[in-house]
Amino acid sequence: MITSQQVKAMVKTLGGDLCGIANVERFKDAPPRISPLGHLPTAKSVIVAAVHTPDGAWELGGEPIHNWGSASVVTAVNSRLERIALYLARHLEEAGYKSIPIPQTAIWRYRPHEELNINFSPDLSHIHAGAAAGLGDIGYQGLLLTPEYGARQRLITIITEAKLDPDPMYNGHTLCDYCMQCVRQCAPSSALRKEVDGMTEIVIDGKKFTYAN
Repeated sequence: MITSQQVKAMVKTLGGDLCGIANVERFKDAPPRISPLGHLPTAKSVIVAAVHTPDGAWELGGEPIHNWGSASVVTAVNSRLERIALYLARHLEEAGYKSIPIPQTAIWRYRPHEELNINFSPDLSHIHAGAAAGLGDIGYQGLLLTPEYGARQRLITIITEAKLDPDPMYNGHTLCDYCMQCVRQCAPSSALRKEVDGMTEIVIDGKKFTYAN
């Protein structure tokens, strides 16, 4: 039997900075095509790992990007996340639990699926999974905000048959007060400035999240 503590310790050993765990019941309202059970019908738990991206890479990168350090950092962080997910999934399967690592958010559908009323969608939203796993809140700009790093982490998800103890939903101090600083810092041509169409509201395990549509 594998415990939640063992999973989190492995994520830390492999270079992860944060790890949260949700049960599949928290995804009951997710579109089936991009839900944990849509990928693995026997799934019991969803593990989300995060790696912090260095603050300096973003603060000194400039706009447009003058310093390609920020772009190369993202590539390195993504590689670490993929390694964490692969090793953890293999470890879980060696213990007898089928597991699926969901690729980092660089893979997107470019045509809408008949079950999804959106043009672009990942196989599973790491942002929503991170919120379901108790790592933080979803900000106005649609990113996962954590108390440790704000928006400066990247995420990856592992779906598994292992029944793990879930983390509680985040209930700490407010992480997004809709100050709109994210909009002011975005480029004039950005989606946050030109393409927002109202607000989206979702509920995960009784907790409401509201962000720009």
